[in-house]
Amino acid sequence: MILVLAVATVLASVPASAADRSAVSYVSGHGALGDDWRDEGVLDAREHPRSDLVGLWQSVLWADGYLARAFVTCRYDTRTREATRVWQSNHGLVADGVTGAQTLGFAGGRLVSRPP
Repeated sequence: MILVLAVATVLASVPASAADRSAVSYVSGHGALGDDWRDEGVLDAREHPRSDLVGLWQSVLWADGYLARAFVTCRYDTRTREATRVWQSNHGLVADGVTGAQTLGFAGGRLVSRPP
């Protein structure tokens, strides 16, 4: 899958100091390809200021052309909030800059599996 490879490549390049190891977030890997995104809670600066899950969301923004690769930092910062707001607006979602169930569910529905 192209997105998974791109996301893995970007996250592997983020320095260990960029992610707060005390903030643990998981994307369950069970079921259909895109259904795990709907139950991950809310991503924003207050709930997830630094986490691998934020880095995963930033990688989606990067893959879709909304965030430069250099800004995949695992921090839900102003750039991430603004990129999220534009992404949401362009996809007909409420453009609040917060990555919640609606945004993650929509993103998950766009994931496709393709052979290498």
